[in-house]
Amino acid sequence: MLALFVLHAFCRDIALASDPPAPVAQVLGQSIGCQELGGTSPKSCANALLTHAFEVISRDYIERRRLQASDDEIRTLAAYNDRFELHDRDQRARKLAEIDERLSSTDLPVDDRHRLLEFREVLARLARFDADVDAGRVSRGAPSRASLGAIIEEVKLNIALFARFGGVLGQAAYGPYPHEARMALVADYIAKDLVRIHDEIVRMHFEQAMREPPRVRYRGAFPDFTPYWERPLAPSYMPW
Repeated sequence: MLALFVLHAFCRDIALASDPPAPVAQVLGQSIGCQELGGTSPKSCANALLTHAFEVISRDYIERRRLQASDDEIRTLAAYNDRFELHDRDQRARKLAEIDERLSSTDLPVDDRHRLLEFREVLARLARFDADVDAGRVSRGAPSRASLGAIIEEVKLNIALFARFGGVLGQAAYGPYPHEARMALVADYIAKDLVRIHDEIVRMHFEQAMREPPRVRYRGAFPDFTPYWERPLAPSYMPW
């Protein structure tokens, strides 16, 4: 009898171990677990869940508000990329000639010479690549239509969210972005029961992550969300 009980308990434990992990949340009807998110702790799971939730929510919001990138917008961005590539190539050639002129000086400090030689090697390598492209030996990969569309839609989403929610802005390399407005959108979907978090500890860390300030806060008085491809071409390399 004892042997049968032990065997039953062993089989039950094996069955439980083989069961798939319980979902930690549901985002727009789709269940997801910490294992799928790559979370190894409640905090890392919550952070990954917030990133995932915002991606899914923003896609839904873009479609609902018809913020998708148009064919004309994609062509405009692609044309900008082509113009920038030519502009950057010309800037590199000018900078390479400038460096060669400086390296010809006999009284150049050792540290400056070393720094210039390293930079020259980078520019020379890029010039060789340009020559290979011109000769048809290699091709220059262009961003896909999907990549261009995603860039455009992020800008349109940022403008729409800041207009609706306002709040603190973060500063990224491409310009300001509506940090608090993004979190307000997530909170709105939670309030509408479109995002559900089943684990209370993960929920606590999730809400804490939503309250975190941006890594770099935008300090300007008047944020400019003008897309970079609608701005004048800036110099690629600063003068010495």
